[in-house]
Amino acid sequence: MNAPAKPENGSRPGSLGIPISTLALGLFMAAAWSSIGASHPAFAMVANIGLLLWGLFVGKPLAAVAPARFTVSAHEDRTYRTLGVTAFNALLRAISWNRAVAQMRGFDGTRSSLAALDAGTRESETAHGFATVLALVLALAALATGHAWGALWIALLMIPLHLYPWMLQRHVRYRLQLLSPGLA
Repeated sequence: MNAPAKPENGSRPGSLGIPISTLALGLFMAAAWSSIGASHPAFAMVANIGLLLWGLFVGKPLAAVAPARFTVSAHEDRTYRTLGVTAFNALLRAISWNRAVAQMRGFDGTRSSLAALDAGTRESETAHGFATVLALVLALAALATGHAWGALWIALLMIPLHLYPWMLQRHVRYRLQLLSPGLA
């Protein structure tokens, strides 16, 4: 795994953006909880979309500073395929999501652009991983405060919006390891 370059001033990349965006997310979640209500399916949708937007802001800086395990074993990849990550990928391909993401990452399908794909999967994996954990925490908070239906809605929407995208990034990382072991 290549270590990210440190900025010259010694600070970590995005170090201020992470707490500011996380504070904004927390305030957003609190406002949505009190105005919509934690049991309402609309809250689950708003909360999970909020987590997606938060991931756009913090994916890159978190990937640079968060301790992560980016190497994927063959057994782990088999587990993701058994859980249907290739069908999820086919769905994303069918709606042209993968093409849009590849363009954003600067990946054109050539070996020379594998480094861009590698960086993009690290960022997306980190953002979706943290979003999955935060969605589970939010679901547990809803459950603990007597909003069982809200907890169920949050968890159900977390699966296609955060968990499966995280597994897909891991699956792509495994394939990258096979193509270019120096990237892993």
